Parts: sequence; structure tokens; C-alpha cells
Amino acid sequence: MKTFIIGNNSLSGTIPPELYLWGTSIETFAVGLNALVGSLPTVLSEWTSIRIFDVNNNQLSGSLPGELGSGTLPAQFSSWTRLNTFDVSNNILAGSLPPSYAAWGQGMTFILVASNRLSGTLPPQFSALITLTDFVASNNSLSGTLPPAFQSLTTLVNFYVDSNPNIEGTLPPEYSAWTALRIFYAQFTAISGTLPSSYASWVALKQFQVYSARLTGTLPAVYSRWKVLVLDQLVVHNNSLSSTLPAEYGVLRIASYISLRNNHFTGTIPASWGGMTDLRHLQLTSNSLTGTIPQSLMNIQFLTTISVGFNSLTGQVPVPNVSNPSMALLSLIDVQNNPQITAALPTKQQIWATCYTAIPCTSTLLPYKLCFPRDFDFNQLLGLSNLQTLLGEFFYDCLHPPATPAPSPLPQCCCCRAARNERNLEKSKHA
Repeated sequence: MKTFIIGNNSLSGTIPPELYLWGTSIETFAVGLNALVGSLPTVLSEWTSIRIFDVNNNQLSGSLPGELGSGTLPAQFSSWTRLNTFDVSNNILAGSLPPSYAAWGQGMTFILVASNRLSGTLPPQFSALITLTDFVASNNSLSGTLPPAFQSLTTLVNFYVDSNPNIEGTLPPEYSAWTALRIFYAQFTAISGTLPSSYASWVALKQFQVYSARLTGTLPAVYSRWKVLVLDQLVVHNNSLSSTLPAEYGVLRIASYISLRNNHFTGTIPASWGGMTDLRHLQLTSNSLTGTIPQSLMNIQFLTTISVGFNSLTGQVPVPNVSNPSMALLSLIDVQNNPQITAALPTKQQIWATCYTAIPCTSTLLPYKLCFPRDFDFNQLLGLSNLQTLLGEFFYDCLHPPATPAPSPLPQCCCCRAARNERNLEKSKHA
């Protein structure tokens, strides 16, 4: 048997240890997307010619045994030098990532271990896997720091260590050697320190997400060197970043999603950011920004949501260019909790969050005050239709206000539940 592929079926039971008899003939073993249980048989170390080992999306449990996980690799497992893909993601596997995996050598391309119960640290020895393109270890219980030795992994394209709350330490500046990197995810970790300026060398970067961590310092202006026609997402909200917003970022023309909310940024919103001509979602809520909202932002053709609430902005909100048919996409404008903000509201139907501003209610243009809690995550609204219906619990009648001010934060809203339900449904489709 050279190739055994029977993924995405309804297989149950365990992986038979007797399969070790395939010995040196088996090269591809792919049984992902089934309902297999139990542990990975240690005798599979006899598969000395294996190239692809894929058991993703099953219910395999226990520690990664012997040759495939915890403890040390036995001598016979060192013959797995042809291994290219190791995918055990979305199971219930425990144990650690053993340093001996480094014996897989220079043919290894994919290590996919996300969504398990793995613990321990990231082995510095993995720096020997110099042909690795994808390292995906999201949603585990890994701890320790990001090894500087990983700088040798210069072919890395995708690096995911997000949703490991106990990964700590700083972002190693040595990772600037990853010049082929396209995706870097380290959100929902305890990573601290500053954003290394040396990461400006990531000229192929498409998505950078290190939100809900412990970052401090500034947004490096040199990140504007990230390829103008490549970078799509810059997401670093829920940190302690400070200083001003770099005007240089205006050259990032295809950035579609920028979220810097819940930090300590000061100064004004750069007018040059109107140069982000493909921007869809801009989130600057809960900082200490001052000055006015640049007209250039409201002229961005594909802008869908702009959130600048809970700052100290002043002046009049620029009117979107309603003569441009593409501006019909602009559906949510959040300027709430900027007491000196005012606006001449357009006649187009848009959702405006205006609580605690100087924007008056009128019976024709804005009959309701829309009030979000300070920590509201606007990601819950992205991609949802029927926004005005879903936001019902956030609306307050201007003409007939409640007897007492609306509480803050507001109760859980229907749209939050709807968003969760939609995401869960989407996950179930891919499970």
C-alpha cells in the first residue's frame, strides 16, 4: 500500500496498530475529517517512507505517543526523513511538542497541530526544519517564549501561535529573517514588549494580528514598507500601544481591515490615511485621539465601517461622498462618546452611533440614538446582513427618551448572539 486516502467520511473506531505492516511502502496516510478515536499507535514508526501523515479533525486523544509526540523519538523514527506534512489538528491530543521532531529534517513543509490540548514550550530545535513553510499551533495550551532560534526558518509563509494564553515574552527581532512571511498570528497570548522595527523586512506580509496581548510602545512607521499591494490586515487592538498614528501608513493602498482600538494612541487621525483606497473597516475606538475626522477618510470608495468612538475628537463629521455609488457600502459610522463632535447627517440610510456627542436627534434624519458599550467588538457585525434589525437593543428613542440614562455598558444584545450563531454555523460547515 503506497497511498491510503479515506478522509471526509464517517469512519469511527481506532486506527488499527496492524497497519504498521505497510512498512516502507506507505507514503500517504490521510484519514482526516472522520470520527476516529483513541491514540496514535506507536508502531506506526515502521512507516519509514511516509511523506504525508494527516489525521486532522477526528477525536484522537491521549498524549502524542512515543514516535509521534511526548517523550523522545526512538532511533527507528529518525528514518522518517521523507516526511513532508504532519497534520494532527482539531483533535484532543495532549502532551508536548518534542524537540526530537527536528529529526524530520529538511524535507518538512507543514506542521499543523492547532486546536488540541498540547502544552509545554515551542522547541528551539525546530530551527533545523529549514524548509518549513507552515507552522500552525493555534488554540492549545502552549507556554514559554517564541524561540529566537526560529530565525533560521526563512521559508516560513504562515506562522500561527494565537490562542495560547501562556505564551509570553517579546516578539524576537530575529524573525525579520522571515522575508517570505504572509501571515503572522499571535493574538490572545501574553506576548509583551514592543513591535520590532526590523519586521519591516516582511515585504510579502498579508495579515498581521497580535491583538489582545500585552504590547507596549509605538506603531513603527517603517511598517509602511510592507508591500503596498500585499498587506490586507493590521490588527493590534486591546494592547497598550501609544504615541501617534503614523502618517506613513497612507501608502498601504490595499489594506482592508485596520483595528487599533483599545490602546493609548494620541494625536490626530492622519489625513494621509485616505490613501488606503481599499479600506473596508477602520476601528480606532477607545484611544485618546484629538482633532477632527479627515474628509479623506470619508472619501474612501469601499469603506463599510468606521469606528472612532470614545476619543476626544472635535468638529463636524465629514459628509461621505454620497454622489459616488460605491459609498452606498458605508453602513456604520461610530462617533459616540466624543462630546464635541457634531454632524450634518446625510439623507442616505446609514447607522450612526452618536451617544454622548453634540449631534442632535431629528425626526427625519436620526430618530434614534445608537449607543454601544465601550468594549464592543465591531467584528461581531462584519458580514452580517440586516444590521438595523440586529442592533435593536442598542437603539434609544430620541423623541421619547427613557426616564433614566441608558446603562453603560449595555446588556448583551441580539446582534452579538446572532453573530456568534452565524460563526458557529459556519464552523460546523467546515468541521
